[in-house]
Amino acid sequence: TSPMWVFLLALFGMFFGFLPAAFILSALSFLTAALAAYYLCKKIILAFKIDEEITPFFAAITVLLYGRFFWHTFSGMETQLFSAIVAFSIGLFISEGSAEKKNLWSAVLAGIAIFIRPEAFLLSVILIAVYLFIHRRNFKRAILPISIIIGFALLYFIFNLLLTGYLLPNTFFSKSAIYRGTRLDYLSYTIATFWHDNFALIIALLISSVALFYMSFKNKKFFAILPLLWVFGLPIAKFIVAFQEVHFGRYTVVIVPSLVAVTISALAFLDKKWQKIALPIAILLPALFGLNRWLEMPARTIKQINTIHGETAKWILEDTPDSALVATHDVGRIKFDTRRKILDLGGLTSNEATMILWKRREKLHHTYIAFDSIAAKLILEHRPDIIVSSPMWFPYLTANKSALKFLWRTYQYINAVECVPELDVYKLLPGADSTIFQFQRYGFHPDKEWLVRVMLPQSVNALFNLKNMSVQQRKEYIAYIKQQNEKYSPYFEVSLYAILDDFIQWKMFDEGLVIATFGCALYPHDAILWNIRGALLSQTKQFSKASEAFFNAVTTAPDKEAFRTNYAISLMNSGDINAAKAQVDSILAKNPKSEMAKKILNSIEKKTAR
Repeated sequence: TSPMWVFLLALFGMFFGFLPAAFILSALSFLTAALAAYYLCKKIILAFKIDEEITPFFAAITVLLYGRFFWHTFSGMETQLFSAIVAFSIGLFISEGSAEKKNLWSAVLAGIAIFIRPEAFLLSVILIAVYLFIHRRNFKRAILPISIIIGFALLYFIFNLLLTGYLLPNTFFSKSAIYRGTRLDYLSYTIATFWHDNFALIIALLISSVALFYMSFKNKKFFAILPLLWVFGLPIAKFIVAFQEVHFGRYTVVIVPSLVAVTISALAFLDKKWQKIALPIAILLPALFGLNRWLEMPARTIKQINTIHGETAKWILEDTPDSALVATHDVGRIKFDTRRKILDLGGLTSNEATMILWKRREKLHHTYIAFDSIAAKLILEHRPDIIVSSPMWFPYLTANKSALKFLWRTYQYINAVECVPELDVYKLLPGADSTIFQFQRYGFHPDKEWLVRVMLPQSVNALFNLKNMSVQQRKEYIAYIKQQNEKYSPYFEVSLYAILDDFIQWKMFDEGLVIATFGCALYPHDAILWNIRGALLSQTKQFSKASEAFFNAVTTAPDKEAFRTNYAISLMNSGDINAAKAQVDSILAKNPKSEMAKKILNSIEKKTAR
C-alpha cells in the first residue's frame, strides 16, 4: 500500500536497523506533521493579507498535543508522514494561488503522497477539480499540474502491476472485499471519535469552516477552500466507499494537521491579541485533560502486541522447525520475529488470498463462514505445518476438532482494540481433508447434500425428542445441545441464518421449516430466526402459524420495522384485518414515510371495500 514508507524504512534501516528506523521515522513524521500544520495555517491567513506568528504556532502545538494522533505515532505506520505531506501540498497550493504562480509543487507533493497512502487519490481528484475551477478562464495553466498528478498515479499503477499483477495494491482488494458498502453508523462513529478527541476543537472547526468559507467568497480567494474539501471530504469518502471502524479510526486520523490548521487559522480574523491567545488555549484544554490516557496507550498497545503476537512468535521459534510453513491471518509481527515461511490467510501480503477474498466478496457480505472457506481452500492447497488463528476470524474452522488439533494459546484481555483477544496454535490433522473440504465447499457452493443428509435428519430427531419430553426435560435437552454447539460450533446460531437462506433460495420450504423450528426451539429469543420461520410458513400458505412466528419476532424486536411489516401482511392474509391494520398504524406512527406500510394499508382498504 505504501511503497515510499517501505523505501524509507529500508534506507534508514541500512544505517540504524529496521526497528530503530521505524521509531526514528515515526518521530520525524510526527514533528513534520506539526510543522505542516504551522505551514498550512500560516498560508491560509497570509492568503487574506494577515501576517502574524501566534496563530500558526498554536496550530503546531495543537497537533503535538492531539492525543490520538500522538498515540498513532507509535504504530510505525506511514500515517503521520502522509498527513504532513498532504498539509504541505495544500499549503503550497494556497501559496501558489496567492502569488498567482503555476501550480507546480503542490501537484508534485500530491503525486508523492500517492506513494505514501492510497487516500491521496481523493486529494488528487479534489486538486484536479480545483485546478480546473481556478484556471477556468485559461485551462492551459491547469495542464501542467494535472499532468504531474496523473503521471505519479500512472507510476503507482505500473509499480503495482509489476509487483502484483494488478493496478491496485493487494490490500485494496482484501479490505474492499471485507469492508464493503455504505453505513450510517460508520459516519456517526467517525464524528464521535473526533468529538471525543477534543469536543472544543470540533465546535471551533465548524465555526472556523463557516468563517473561512465566507471570507474566501467575500475576498474571491476560492483556493483557500481546498483544506475544507480535504478535511470534510475524506471522512465522507470513507463512509461512501468502505467503512473501517478499527484502531480508534486510524484511517481518518490523517486529516488531523489539516483539520487543526483550518480551525486555528480562523482565529487570525479576530481583532484583539488576547483573543488570539485565550481561544487556542481554551481549545487545547480538553486535549490536555485527555492526554494522560493517550500517553499511557502506547505502552498498553505494545504490551498487547508483545503478548498476543510476540509470545506466539516465541512459541513458534521454540516448538517448530526452521522449515515449518505457518498459516496465519496476522502476518506482520509473527513473520518479523520468526522469519518462517508464511501462508497468508487474511490477504495482507498474499495476492493469492487477496484475490480469493475479492472474487468471493458477495459471499463474504452475506455469511461469515466464507472466511473459513477461503482459509480452508488455502490450507488444502498448501498443507501448512501449523495454523495460527483467532476463533474471531475463523470460528467454524477453529471449532472443528476433527480437522485441527489445538496446541497452544495466548490471550490478552486488557483492551483488545489493537489485537484479537487470543491467538491459538493448531496442527492440521492427517485425516482433515474431507472435513476442511466441507468448509471450502460450503463457502463457494452451499453443500445441499450435507444439509439434507446430515443436518435435516438431526433436526427432525431433535424436534421429535423435544415433543415427547416434559418441560424440565426439554430445558435440560436444549441446554445440552447448546453446550455441544458452543464446544464444537460456537457460531451455530448465526450460521443458521445462512443455512435457512440457502433453503429459501433452493425453494425447499418444508425442509427449511424443520430447521427453522429447531433453531427457534434452541434460541427462542432470536427475532431473526422467528422472522425466517414466519417467512417459510407463509411460503407454505400456513398464515395463522406464520402470524404466530412473526408475533414472536415482533415481541422480541419491537423496533424492527421489517418484522412488523411481515406480521401485518401475515395477519392480512390470514383474514385478521383489524389486527393487520393495527400493526400498520403502529409502523406509520413511528415512520410516516414507510412505503411498505402504505402498500399494506392500500391492500387492506381494497379488501374491506369488497
